[in-house]
Amino acid sequence: MKTISILFAAFLFGNCTAQNTTLKLKGNNNNNTLLWEVSGKKLSSPSYLFGTFHLICKDDIPFGSQLKKAVESAHIMYMEMDMDDPAMLLGGMMLMNMKGDSTLKKLYTAEEYNKVELFFKDSLHMSMGMFQKMKPFFLMAMLYPKMLPCKTMSGVEQELMQLAKTNKKEIKG
Repeated sequence: MKTISILFAAFLFGNCTAQNTTLKLKGNNNNNTLLWEVSGKKLSSPSYLFGTFHLICKDDIPFGSQLKKAVESAHIMYMEMDMDDPAMLLGGMMLMNMKGDSTLKKLYTAEEYNKVELFFKDSLHMSMGMFQKMKPFFLMAMLYPKMLPCKTMSGVEQELMQLAKTNKKEIKG
């Protein structure tokens, strides 16, 4: 069975070509949206592309009716990773570390490293020792909670995954 799908952050929601229904989503005049329809002459049904944020204040994640309709009509949802597969999540964690003998101390000047180390100690109450091999990109994720103006945070991916599960949609990565 051929599947057309939706990618978030992209996430991709897709429709199975065997479905007869065509979803009609209302557009807006200024193209100011995170949800985009992907359609064309050679596509039997549209897919939907949704841009997202990895972490945000939970109250800032009210999904609009258009997104909910896209998820409800989709056959399958593709995320960056198959987030409901524990083996995939563990495999993703293996990619967090730098290769070889690279360490954070080697990436930064002594002054830069001291600033980062002090911030982790004072603001996050964590020692940098356990993060020496971690890629800087993943360290940024630890800073988000300090940067957000709320106490209740959530990942848009988690909320979308819950929406997909509620609608009994297959999730892939």
